[in-house]
Amino acid sequence: MNKQQELDGYLKAIRKHTDKLSTWDFVEIYYPKYQSCNEIAYNDDLCKLEEEEYEEGDCAHRLLIEEYGGEFNDTSRALIKRDLDASYRDIYERAIENYLETLNK
Repeated sequence: MNKQQELDGYLKAIRKHTDKLSTWDFVEIYYPKYQSCNEIAYNDDLCKLEEEEYEEGDCAHRLLIEEYGGEFNDTSRALIKRDLDASYRDIYERAIENYLETLNK
């Protein structure tokens, strides 16, 4: 079992115990310092880029310029998707770890 399958298994078990709690609701509750975390802000910017719903001059637009060459093409879209997937994995893993720590207290 790879790490992603393990995380998916944890999320499935957590959802079973929390009824209608969405995955992102879980993250908002259990990700440490959710409101002020750079990883969450970075993830939000990547989501804006993936959906091409950013505004000129905002953080997502600056990320597009600084990290992805400033324009959308097949390469930049693939890199954004890769980075977004990695960001989600990191966020989910950290939220799950924090959740498990709260169970052990």
